[in-house]
Order: sequence, then structure tokens, then C-alpha cells
Amino acid sequence: MRSFPVTIMLASLLFQPSATTQNSSPQRSSDEEAVAAVRHESQANFPLRAVWVPGLSDDLIFLKTQGRFSPGAEVPLVRFYRVTIAPYELRGNKIERQAVEVDNYSEWLVAIDQDGGQKYFLQGSKNPVAEFNRLMQGLRLHVGDTDTALAVFDFFLKAVQGQQARSRVVGDGMKLQSIALEDFRSRFPAARSRAAFNAWWNALPAAARRDIRPPWAQATKADFVVRYTLYDRGSLRKETLMINADGTVTKPNAETHASR
Repeated sequence: MRSFPVTIMLASLLFQPSATTQNSSPQRSSDEEAVAAVRHESQANFPLRAVWVPGLSDDLIFLKTQGRFSPGAEVPLVRFYRVTIAPYELRGNKIERQAVEVDNYSEWLVAIDQDGGQKYFLQGSKNPVAEFNRLMQGLRLHVGDTDTALAVFDFFLKAVQGQQARSRVVGDGMKLQSIALEDFRSRFPAARSRAAFNAWWNALPAAARRDIRPPWAQATKADFVVRYTLYDRGSLRKETLMINADGTVTKPNAETHASR
């Protein structure tokens, strides 16, 4: 999966953001808007907290400018907020109520356009792909090469699938071993986890191991197709994501399975 650590560092030196994007902490009103969006979508009635995620704003600016930063260039002013269940809610300096999450860890991602106030409910929403496509349409992006298509793909994973799913995209055998070991360690008792992993690894067809490669994009007549391998609880899935010329995406079903 492509990443841009050097470019993002240069961006911090060359691109001088406006006062809106330079604040050390997000606006309180935007915090509340993000929480309100989650409450409306999920009908949640427990304490929530929102945390600004500036790195995703950097990614969006990188996509818009394609890494070519120049003084005076117009960039999207979109803030991203990760909303989670808070362990308690305060009124002043006193705890008013507590929250106990009995199911799996819940997390949502909300993007708010600072110019028009438009909200995009991404990770955790009922239709995150549609929300992502609305965001990309507002960006007016042009995807003209495979590098940009891969950048859109990586941003889609971060904004829609989440970091946990993104970490399960495998690009080589060592990455597969690493995430599979962690998976077996978490799902099996300590005395059995290593043996269970070894049995799974030894039974994995050699062809499936050789076929693992980093995500790659291929141009078609009107768009791009990104192919990648995803690990999920002892299963390897070949998946694709269609990247359209305007940055919107279409997610077909998984192509093949290699599992045990």
C-alpha cells in the first residue's frame, strides 16, 4: 500500500494553512456537530466524545493537489472527527453518568466541510461508500494515473474501512505471517495459539503465498481497478475496488478465497 511520509513532511514546510486549519484543537461547535451526527445515525443514547484527526485532512489535501503544493493554491477545508463512546459524561467537574459498552468497540468517523458545513458520515454509517463518494464528488478530483488511484484506495481504507481493516491488507509473506500470528494469539489460548498458527500456515497452498503482492492499480477504458489481498481470521481474500475518474469508488464482492 502506498504511503507518502516524505511528501507530507514537505507539505508541513511548504504549505502554510489558514487559521481555520492551523488551530491546535478543533472548534467546539464542530465537536458537537460530529457527535450529533453519530447520535442521529445510530440512535446512540450514551456519552460520546469526538477527537479531531488532522492526518486525514492532510490526506485529502494531498489528493486534491496531487502532492504539488504551491502558494495560493485552494485546498479543501474538511475536518475529520473520530467519535467513540466516552466512559463517562461530565457536568462541570462532576461525573453525571457512566457508559459501559457490552458489545464490540464502537467507532465512527465524521467529516465536516468547514466552508459549507456539509457533513459526511463515513466509517460506522449505514452506507459509508455512498458518503465517501459524496465527499469525493465535492472534492472535484481527477484520477488520471495509477499512483493517484492507489492514493484514493488508501484514503478509502482509512476513511471507510478503518485502520484495523487497513492493517489486514497484506503485501508480502512476512506481513501475512505478522498479522496472522497476532490474530491466532488473540483467538486461541496461549498454549494452543502457536500450534494452531503453524498448522494453518503449513496447510496454506504455496501458490497462495506466491500470489501475495502489494495493492496494485490497472487502468481500464474509463476508470481504474485496484486489486489487493485481505487477511481475515485464517482466510485470504482477493478483492477489488473500482476507482472512477472523479475519485468515487465501487466495491464489488470478493473475487476468490484461500482459507482453511
